[in-house]
Amino acid sequence: MTIPTILIVDDEPDQLANIKNYLELRIKGNFPEASNGEDAIKYIQGNPCDMMILDIRMPRKSGIEVLDIAKDMPIYKIVFTGWDSDQVFEACKSRGIDEYITKGSSLVELYDKVTKELKRRKQFFPLV
Repeated sequence: MTIPTILIVDDEPDQLANIKNYLELRIKGNFPEASNGEDAIKYIQGNPCDMMILDIRMPRKSGIEVLDIAKDMPIYKIVFTGWDSDQVFEACKSRGIDEYITKGSSLVELYDKVTKELKRRKQFFPLV
């Protein structure tokens, strides 16, 4: 049994807490967090990570810059952003994202994407 590590990256403290709390109550896993792109890069370069939920507009390195570093890493990449733009989507897609969800979507949609991939990897251990 391999417990997943899901890095949550968002510069908005409330958004970061909401995502983390929602997932922690439903999935057995490790949920490290980063409040900017620079800290996210440091984390993925020094720690094993199965999945990353990533905002795009952030200080100290954007989500795009994080994706540039993580492009060839075996991390399942979910962009969860308030920036709904075809250009941003294409920039993310060209950097190997697996999912793109706008923050106008519910946390249920994010949870569904996370659990689908964890089930595929046989790393899904529900708490509810």
